[in-house]
Amino acid sequence: MLSNEVKSLIHLNIIPGIGSQTVRTLINAFGSAEQVLGAQKSDLKALGLASDICQKFISGKSSVSVEQELELIEKFDCQVVTIDDAMYPQPLRQICDPPLILYVRGVLPQNIGYSLAVVGSRRPTRFGERLSYDIACALTRSGWKIVNGGLDGVDACAHQGALDSGGRTVVIMGCGLSFFYPMSNEQLFEKIATSGILLSEYPMAMPPLGANIPRRNRLISGLTLGVVVVEATERSGSFVTARLATRR
Repeated sequence: MLSNEVKSLIHLNIIPGIGSQTVRTLINAFGSAEQVLGAQKSDLKALGLASDICQKFISGKSSVSVEQELELIEKFDCQVVTIDDAMYPQPLRQICDPPLILYVRGVLPQNIGYSLAVVGSRRPTRFGERLSYDIACALTRSGWKIVNGGLDGVDACAHQGALDSGGRTVVIMGCGLSFFYPMSNEQLFEKIATSGILLSEYPMAMPPLGANIPRRNRLISGLTLGVVVVEATERSGSFVTARLATRR
């Protein structure tokens, strides 16, 4: 059963327009997520928060439904892991702006950080598809976990390679875990939810939005010890992920 503090953190996480850095600032100021939810507009202004952020917080916390979020968590058999939990992936604690809360389908292994990302084009050549698959197979047979975003092309081939070689693979979603995106990979996601891990920092009802992908990439690079890029253009998200990895 989730504690009141975790439920309060879930509540804060679903308020539109209030990012994790703002939530972190508020928790540091008030001492707990529960105390933050009890704050009044005057309390927020006293901290120096901008007026528009104060208004978004006050109006948002009463308009969102934490009960609906909790129902979705139960419906999709998800686990909620906060940054204060022992099972929170240690590598993610080291990145810029680590998520305060993670939604998980599957079981987080203790050595999840022993992972590599295999990323690349959504429209690879047949050679790129085979290479992605073979790399993932070889890595998982050597004990590595494969991490990426579950998109079409290289992502899907790498995930499938990991599964076929009996390994574990991790999908870091750019949406809530009540969605499968892209739907073309629905069967793949179902298999991964059984034998691997689906993970997201986004609320359960967050739809797949393009703006979420760059932010999601920092989790892929942060969770892994390295990034393998297969067939990607110079300005692709794959190279963004690789560049993020070099800054760790």
